[in-house]
Amino acid sequence: QAATPTQREAIMSALKHILVVANQTVAGERLIAAVRSRAAADPVRVTVICPQNDPSDSWVVDEVAVETATRERLNATLAALRGAGIEAQGHIVDRDPYTAVLDVVEQDPPAEIIISTLPRPRSGWMRRDLIERLRGATNLPVEHVVVDEPSESTRA
Repeated sequence: QAATPTQREAIMSALKHILVVANQTVAGERLIAAVRSRAAADPVRVTVICPQNDPSDSWVVDEVAVETATRERLNATLAALRGAGIEAQGHIVDRDPYTAVLDVVEQDPPAEIIISTLPRPRSGWMRRDLIERLRGATNLPVEHVVVDEPSESTRA
């Protein structure tokens, strides 16, 4: 028998909420492993946000192609999390990860944030000091997961 909306809300609010922020690295095995380790310790629900951006240095940006690629990575991640028995939902959000995280923190406060990036030289988020800025702005634990291999992020 399915839970009523009130019962479902009570169950969801009892779960530890983890916010995952990633784009190119979203389906990376290290990121999935980090979430799985949290789920082994506590019942969790996960919100994955993928700020849309164009990783190429091209002058012409194909917005449809960028959104399609972002959606495919997000869907692969949600499938991997759900396959591991983890309650997960996800959204493609605006390009600025800082603003996107603050929006989620305000609407549905997480217990912690996991941010996945490429290694420092290739990560625009690291160059903009995203992790330290979010630690200061949210006062939440922020874990940084580095996904080193770009091909890792394309595997389902």
